[in-house]
Amino acid sequence: IKNNFLYYYNYYINNIYNKKFYSIIDHLLNKSREHIKDFKYKILNIKNFNIELLLNYKKYINIILENININPLIQYSDQTNNLSEINQKFKINMITTGLNSKFILNNDLRELPRNILGYISLINTNEGLTCGLVNYLTINVHLNLKYKLIIYYKYLFYYKYNFKLILNIFNKNFYNIYFNKIYLKKNINFNKTNILTINRNTFKINNILKNTIYIPFNYLLSFIENLIPFIHYNDSIRNLMSIKMHVQIIPILYPTLNNIITNYNFILNKYLNYLIISYQEGIVIYVSYIKIIIRDIFNRQIIYYLNNYKKFNQNILLIYKPIVWVGEKVNIGKILAINSNLLYCEYSLGNNLLVGYGSYLGYEYEDAVIINKKLLYNNLYTSLHLNIYEVSFNILNNIPEICSINLSKIHYKNKKNLDKYGIIKEGSFVLANNILISKLILMPFIFDNKNLINIINYLFGNKLRVFKNKPIISTIYDIGRVVKIEFLFNNLYNKKKENNIYLKVRIYIGVQKYLKLGDKICNRHGHKGVISYINEINDMPYLNNKIQPDIFISSISIPSRINIGQILEGIYGLNSLYTNNRYIISNNLNKNYYNNYINIFNYYKYNYNNNYNINKMSYNYNKYFLKNPFTGHLINNSFCLNSIYYYKLIHMIQDKLRYRFIGLYSELTQQPIKGNTKQGGQRFGEMEVWALEAFGASFLFKEFFTYKSDDIKSRKLLKNYLFNNNKMKTTFISETFKLILKELQSLSINIETFCIFNNNNFINNLPINIIY
Repeated sequence: IKNNFLYYYNYYINNIYNKKFYSIIDHLLNKSREHIKDFKYKILNIKNFNIELLLNYKKYINIILENININPLIQYSDQTNNLSEINQKFKINMITTGLNSKFILNNDLRELPRNILGYISLINTNEGLTCGLVNYLTINVHLNLKYKLIIYYKYLFYYKYNFKLILNIFNKNFYNIYFNKIYLKKNINFNKTNILTINRNTFKINNILKNTIYIPFNYLLSFIENLIPFIHYNDSIRNLMSIKMHVQIIPILYPTLNNIITNYNFILNKYLNYLIISYQEGIVIYVSYIKIIIRDIFNRQIIYYLNNYKKFNQNILLIYKPIVWVGEKVNIGKILAINSNLLYCEYSLGNNLLVGYGSYLGYEYEDAVIINKKLLYNNLYTSLHLNIYEVSFNILNNIPEICSINLSKIHYKNKKNLDKYGIIKEGSFVLANNILISKLILMPFIFDNKNLINIINYLFGNKLRVFKNKPIISTIYDIGRVVKIEFLFNNLYNKKKENNIYLKVRIYIGVQKYLKLGDKICNRHGHKGVISYINEINDMPYLNNKIQPDIFISSISIPSRINIGQILEGIYGLNSLYTNNRYIISNNLNKNYYNNYINIFNYYKYNYNNNYNINKMSYNYNKYFLKNPFTGHLINNSFCLNSIYYYKLIHMIQDKLRYRFIGLYSELTQQPIKGNTKQGGQRFGEMEVWALEAFGASFLFKEFFTYKSDDIKSRKLLKNYLFNNNKMKTTFISETFKLILKELQSLSINIETFCIFNNNNFINNLPINIIY
């Protein structure tokens, strides 16, 4: 009875056909229905209803914005590039519709059942409390919003009758599905080829000729996972980290095409909203970076404007580039312009770098990275950001706020970039603490002697006025150039209101962010690192053919993270660098050639790389001896050289670096207060520690662990040293270490320290109490 119940539960009740899936649209509609009911109740109680009340209802609008930005089931606006947009579009929720029930669910419900295989990605999911609840669709699956079903729309090859078949959730249980052609020949009948298949949520061993269907390995993965070559050579947890890194990649100004690509670099364009597509047939008559004009078959001029001032919520600028020319014939659906995430209609967000795995100068400790200064000279990882200032001018008690260049107590050098109205000019370069807009507020003039005021007004013919300067000043993060200024006028002026906005000024500042110490870079296999040192070009080791590596990475970081796929990508990348070719690597290389194909192909590429560099060793894993730039002799240890595609992540040091003294601390935990507005401390992560250890910053570590941590006595000694010029004493042990000792004592583990000294050839042990 128990076995029959489990069978009927898995086949009928727990089937995909009986489940309802929730997409981003469903969550937005459910959230909006709840707040519209409250809004209707408030409208009915208002006597004088106006349409402006609906538009200016801030509470309702803020709730919708909060769900779009913060809700982990939606979070659609959390985008840094086009890949993050596609990743958010195909997000679904299988179990719950709200956020409150996720704390009650067990780990068994978060796991993927077998009947989901092929419909939902096996790797891609959210992190934290929503792990397993928020999933992502695979490549060949679409969500039918009418019936809330997930259906296969891909034509698959049927082995027996040699025709194409549509496989959906109804007829998939009638076939034996297999994902890899690994034949099992450990049986009595050796001539028969048996294979591991799945049928009705159970794995079986069947003959390959008996009603079987082959589904490629790519169909089990999502969109971003299929962009990673050799993904099955990496650890699954490292693959999940690489997916999260792809969402955090920053588009750069000068990307290059990837030498090692997959079959899905071109397919993802159809899911984008940031492409400009032609909606009629015609001929292009005008092309520029501002607009594209097409004359259609009805002799009409259709204008497509390129909005080059769009940005993501991370202040990353989108630049549109036209890919058509004058005189070209355009059909319906033709792509007219692409954004900065694409190059030749292909995803290109990074550059091919020559990576050296080995030890050099000790700065590559753990995940720290040494880069060549040639990357900075060529602007390979320079990104463009857009900061927007919006200033509103109000009318307070029928007295408007104005802007003028006549500012008191301000030097003329600070006003040289302002026009006659007190607004910064377009094209001017902005530094820190520069005036963007001069804002003057009329203050009431209070004076006891009214007769004196009347005499002054009679002599000069003007009334006495007192203006207060409130200029808008740029910050240290806005060092760039003013690219655009907009003026928004409001003609709906109501005299009954006390505060009326009659003018808004928007200033667009373009900021170029270069590669600096402390920035993070990563590749497609989840290998990321912090830049710890920028070496000069003349100080980099080189080969006999004068080739220099672009970056140096520790070789220990590869086997410890089990991402061998980057080694295989580096082999083919180095071969493509020598031959000027590109390789399309599919994740089902063993489909037609079985398991030995990749091994034979790898051996051939190894030999070709060695012959190019006149290396006699036949199978040396791309190891080469580099020359010391200071002496010209060979370095003792060999280096492994590979060519890998690297990206720049959003974790940039320019946004994190702040200068301050020891800030405020909480009374209970004695930890720094969080938040930039409160001048609080910042979390010092694991990778930042490795970069500082590689740099040898021992005194900085001492400050982090004592003065800037929870060591109360050391903090007081530092303040006395700075303000009263007292002598600095030895540091004490922090409060967290004392708490660890108390926890160990509760486990019956006692830790003591002893002072050992030699006095007349006698060694005495004196215990020192380090807790009190």
